[in-house]
Amino acid sequence: MKHLTTLLLCFLMVFSISNAQQKSKTVIKGTVTDSLGQPVKNAVIFLDDVKTNKTTNKKGEFKIKVKELPETVSAFSEDQGFETVGYDETINIKFNVNSIKKGEYVAFMAKYANAKNESRKNQQVFTDIYDLLRARIPNLLIDGNNQIRVQGQSGSFNSSNEPLFIVNGAPTNDIEQLVPDNIKSVTLLKGSTAAIYGSRGANGVIVFETK
Repeated sequence: MKHLTTLLLCFLMVFSISNAQQKSKTVIKGTVTDSLGQPVKNAVIFLDDVKTNKTTNKKGEFKIKVKELPETVSAFSEDQGFETVGYDETINIKFNVNSIKKGEYVAFMAKYANAKNESRKNQQVFTDIYDLLRARIPNLLIDGNNQIRVQGQSGSFNSSNEPLFIVNGAPTNDIEQLVPDNIKSVTLLKGSTAAIYGSRGANGVIVFETK
């Protein structure tokens, strides 16, 4: 009986802690519309410039549980661009002619995509640029000769299957000379996000920004 009572007390404690943690989270809601006020579906939501895994539904609505309220809320749509508003109890993100477009969004992603893990990454030490890529982009396959292929792309390791490399906005074929300590951010673009580079981005695009 004593053992059963102890188990019951442990269960109640775990339940209370879990319940308290759930209550500590706040649900923020909002809508995303185009310049005509029509809902925008499948828009990706950002909180304080950090991408979330939430997208808007067919009514342009989104709902996210957070522990801390953000200062800004943003939305990205392939068709509409990128738009940011300050946090409010009522969040209405409306795209307009001044919204950031695709090309500017690529630069934005290169700057902010790794913001969530920036402090952890700054503590890492890399022997070369390939070592950095292995750590920062898990979707990359790098062989013993440092040839690179994006996971999911067909074909073997060779130069024709390598992704496009962009350093500070300019394409390059040589990344071996890049110094890991000088890399501010590195981002992998593939699929629709790499479409801005046309056929050159067919194997994916790796965007570097240096300090």
